[in-house]
Amino acid sequence: MNMLLRSALVASTFGLFVGCGLLGNKPGDNGGGGGGADQSQAMLDSQKDTPTTYTVSLPPNPKVGMWWEHSASGSKMKYAITAAKDDKLIVEQEMAMGETTLVNAWLVDPSVDLTAVPNEGEKVAHNVSMAWIGIKGKEAIERKVMEVPVYEKGEAGEAPDYTEGDETVELAGKKWNAHWVESGDSKTWMVKDTGFLLKSMYQGKVSMELSAVGGDAKSGLKWDGGGEEKKEEEK
Repeated sequence: MNMLLRSALVASTFGLFVGCGLLGNKPGDNGGGGGGADQSQAMLDSQKDTPTTYTVSLPPNPKVGMWWEHSASGSKMKYAITAAKDDKLIVEQEMAMGETTLVNAWLVDPSVDLTAVPNEGEKVAHNVSMAWIGIKGKEAIERKVMEVPVYEKGEAGEAPDYTEGDETVELAGKKWNAHWVESGDSKTWMVKDTGFLLKSMYQGKVSMELSAVGGDAKSGLKWDGGGEEKKEEEK
């Protein structure tokens, strides 16, 4: 995989922690202030007008019901594939903000290869076409997706110094066929031939890793006035 592309995919996963305000917040930390419906609505309003990511990395063989969790700096982020819609998957991610739990949701195309390097002038690989957000247990509200940038090669510079290889790693109770890349103080492992992050280390310490997986995911949002999107088994 292209070294810069790999770094971008890691940054995208890590950026979701930062963008959702999860890093630095411990369980039970409500950040002060009041609570109730007014606070929940204020939290929702502060997020819904902010464009969200255009890429969500999926695990191998994604299907409705799968969920996975990444841990970083004491915080955890759980993703869940909760429904299928027109050959695409709805991926949800809950985030606790004080006493309010908001749910991000993205419509993700599993056929997109996020590791593909585009030609100059083409948009970079992206798999999110729609997005929503809502208070847990309430209706999903559509939100904007970030504008996808165009790939530019830029000026030729010194090639990054790195080493890479393949190995089997065991995380979240499973064995994974992984490809690792090490450059300077950083080393990352991804599922081979995908953009799905398994583990990232910096200066010998784990900065992010896959911590749990499962197959019993359920939606945290109401869709279309309470109805659920088409489940995979109904296709």
